[in-house]
Amino acid sequence: MLRPDKSNHPLSFLTALGLLAASCANIVAPTGGPRDSSPPVLVKAEPGNYSKQFSGNTIRLTFNEYIQVKDLNRQLIINPAPEDQPEVKIKGKTLSLVLPGKISENTTYSLHFGNAIQDFTEGNPIKDFTFVFSSGDVIDSLVLEGVVRHASDLEPAKDIMVFLYLPGPDSMVFSTKPRYITRSRADGSFRFTNLGGGPYRLLALDDKDQNYLPDLPGEALAFSDSLVEAGPAPDSLKGTLPGKSHELFLYTEQDSLCRLLKAYMAQASQLVIPFSLPPAGLQLKVLNPGPGMPDEWYIPEWNRERDSLHCWLHPSISQDSLILELKVGEKADTVRVDLLRIGKTGRFRKDSKDEKGFRAVSLSSNILKPGQACRIRFPYPVSDASLDRSILVAAKDSLSILPFFPDSLRRELHLQYDWDEKASYQWILPGGMFRNYLSQLNDSIIIKFGTRALADYGKLSLQFRSGEKGRYILQLLSDKGQVVEEIIGNENLDWVIPWVNPGKYRLKMILDRNNNSRWDGGNYRLRLQPETVEYYPRTLEIRGNWELEEKWER
Repeated sequence: MLRPDKSNHPLSFLTALGLLAASCANIVAPTGGPRDSSPPVLVKAEPGNYSKQFSGNTIRLTFNEYIQVKDLNRQLIINPAPEDQPEVKIKGKTLSLVLPGKISENTTYSLHFGNAIQDFTEGNPIKDFTFVFSSGDVIDSLVLEGVVRHASDLEPAKDIMVFLYLPGPDSMVFSTKPRYITRSRADGSFRFTNLGGGPYRLLALDDKDQNYLPDLPGEALAFSDSLVEAGPAPDSLKGTLPGKSHELFLYTEQDSLCRLLKAYMAQASQLVIPFSLPPAGLQLKVLNPGPGMPDEWYIPEWNRERDSLHCWLHPSISQDSLILELKVGEKADTVRVDLLRIGKTGRFRKDSKDEKGFRAVSLSSNILKPGQACRIRFPYPVSDASLDRSILVAAKDSLSILPFFPDSLRRELHLQYDWDEKASYQWILPGGMFRNYLSQLNDSIIIKFGTRALADYGKLSLQFRSGEKGRYILQLLSDKGQVVEEIIGNENLDWVIPWVNPGKYRLKMILDRNNNSRWDGGNYRLRLQPETVEYYPRTLEIRGNWELEEKWER
């Protein structure tokens, strides 16, 4: 008896069709595979990398994939530096570069592309790509390296242009473009490769206008005191450095001439006249005096650096503007100041003479140390004060402690007292206690502060000794770089700081060559380096109820 063929049964056909449909529904579209993370690879070069006796001016570089260039104008550095920019073209996988003019004979050229060459799809860069060739029989291989630091704090200076010049007069850097160029890395380090024998003049520049010349105010620079020599490349096995590593200290030069900057009203009745340098023997005259303007038409106040004069104008001045003649030596400038506008932007002001009262700003922290005064600052000079109305509240007691003005303008008020440990205080200055020179009375002022236990503080004793005679500024810096304490003295200095908050600190030293009690930069024309800055080689950890003794010898 024949059995029926199940494969021809209608149900079998429908079952197979259903399974086929189910399998089709689960089909997943093919993926593009893993993301490309590889940079382009150079497969052909005309001329070849590190080739010799090349006499053309066109370089063609072909890679294994389509390429693009990013930020080429900034990243591409050609040494020796050409007078004009090269012509660069991209076509598919090939980069063509045409050097301007005819290349020099018997010269090694190096083209540093940085990270400018990238693949077209993912932007993977060829890192620090360099191409080298020579028009002579030799590839120069000498190296010169170093580091650029900010002179004021010794922090690394990144993205700073570093130049090498052939020997010549000092002034050549202001008119002659450098022979070799490189750029400092994130850690401030720089490196020239494929150099010929020196000597060279070495200079670093924060080149704002990218013209390779220190010709703009505010362009920081650094320079080597003497000519420098390149050395052999490092031994890759031993890791030795190529000769001397050069340290350059970056600073911004001050104007050599005293110039008047833009004068402006900082607030009502406060005129600010800034200068590029402290003006010696300044004479100030009003060319358009209004009716009844007094001879003593302002009260002078200089800032700490004495390069900015603050004029507190007499209340009787009612005109809208002043035309001033400012004379320093034989040079005179004329400036017009709009008295109705305040700030450097010159916005219109509200006349503070119409305000009912004024307040003060606290200059002290809310925790005072033993012997530290509580200080406040007024917005305007004070003409009259009833100091006996001052009240100091300690716990439940009210103390009559007279405050005092340490400055002749009477803009600061200090309260000195032998504070108790772990105590809370309120300094109360009732309304109407002060009258400023605009005849305004103060609103009520309350300053709250306290003290800690003496055992919460540490003590630092430092013995500083230097073999170089001079005037020194020593600074105790917090872990955030803020100046906590400062002292000025000579090369043999003993410094005791009795009340130091626990924490980590650094010690900074400045050799104050010109005795002006601050750090100063250098002057290239005078071959004057910035003032020396050094740090104590280790971090100090100060603990409460503990004395730390340190000795710094240099």
